[in-house]
Amino acid sequence: MIQVISHDENFYSVNFSGENFLEAKNICKNNGLKYDPKSYSWTCNKLPIHRIIKSLEELEMIKYEPSRSVVLERSTIKKEIKLQNIRYNKSFLKKPPLDTYQEEGIRKLIRFNRQLLADDVGLGKTYQMISALNHFIAHKLIDKIFIVSFRATLYNWKRELLMFSNYFKENEIIILDKDNRDFFNSMFVNDYKVVITDYITFRLISDFHYKDITKSKSVKNYRKSHIPLDKWTTKSNRCIILDEVQAIKGKSQVSKKLKMIKHYFEYRYGLSATPAPNMLPAKDIEENNHKVTNIFEMFSIFEFLDPNIIPETDQSLLKNYANVGNRFSAYAINHLYYEKANELLDSLKYYIVRRFKKEVLKNLPEQNIKNIFVKMNSIHEKLYQNITYSCLKKMYGEDKSITMKRMMKRFVQLNLSCSDPSIVKIDDEVMLTKTKELLLKWKFKYNSKLPIR
Repeated sequence: MIQVISHDENFYSVNFSGENFLEAKNICKNNGLKYDPKSYSWTCNKLPIHRIIKSLEELEMIKYEPSRSVVLERSTIKKEIKLQNIRYNKSFLKKPPLDTYQEEGIRKLIRFNRQLLADDVGLGKTYQMISALNHFIAHKLIDKIFIVSFRATLYNWKRELLMFSNYFKENEIIILDKDNRDFFNSMFVNDYKVVITDYITFRLISDFHYKDITKSKSVKNYRKSHIPLDKWTTKSNRCIILDEVQAIKGKSQVSKKLKMIKHYFEYRYGLSATPAPNMLPAKDIEENNHKVTNIFEMFSIFEFLDPNIIPETDQSLLKNYANVGNRFSAYAINHLYYEKANELLDSLKYYIVRRFKKEVLKNLPEQNIKNIFVKMNSIHEKLYQNITYSCLKKMYGEDKSITMKRMMKRFVQLNLSCSDPSIVKIDDEVMLTKTKELLLKWKFKYNSKLPIR
């Protein structure tokens, strides 16, 4: 006898006995169900149960609770992605697209509320994304935007939001760092339309709120985010953008913690020039020494955008799309099932905007590099000299010598201060009091390089 019980929409249990016991056990085990010794049953959420019902019915008649129709209805995989009834409108753009491919990209981005923009480097992903945001704001679909990127591009996002949109003001954009990680609890949280932070700072913010709520000293293995995003407008009006979304591949702490907050955002977008190795067809991956990287890295990204687009768990994905297992590891990958893998990749293309330079810029002239030298203004020059002096003093050291190791350690600070002092971290051990005061007074508008593009 086989019994399938639906306790609620997201929790199911399977009990079995009799002559088909071993076959039923293998079906459950191979599809990621977990055995619960207390209830003597195999438990799972809707993804595995939806997949195994057909296999179990082939063994024998199943007894369903409350009924077969209810179980099937509850376990049906419904994609969260929605088709948007929005038309492209040039009046929403502060600056027109450079070419037809950018207009086409904007049209595709406004079509769905979950997408991956994976254009080649230099094709204007940031411009296209901001232009799509303009459409959403104009139609009053979103009013709050959370952007996570690498630290080096935080201020570039702020600059380009102001450059390519009429819907944002500088005082409506905030960049979060380790010193304002409690921002979402502040009374001014709804004064800001856009919050920008980097991946490492986001992890610190997540850990800070977890410790603050639970009073725990350890931040390992918690399963629920405690960031009070519900105070920041409503879910239907929030948008999250992960720039360089390949950063959430795998099971890193940042990846896990970002996936904990995805349910707060109705609109989710990922940007990356390298979401997977050139989006090669699966059968070409082996020739390029990138076995299965494509499928499993894309799975991690879509698990954030909409987990129901690929209705698999990481374990079932391995077993359904690859031959796995050897004497060293049960999860070692031997080879892909190329036909199934290609079908999966083809189904994902519907939710991906992906173009290459050689395809869209056929008449592109030869590259002409011209160095433009920008003179620092007096404020920037004074600050740069102070930071340089502080770094040199630290490099000189107690032994009165400068080593290559010390130079390399301090070169990053010198480089950042020359580029934009806004992204220089205040170092109490190195910097003079005067230098720290100048850094605190530095404003975004002081950068003399902003007018140049």
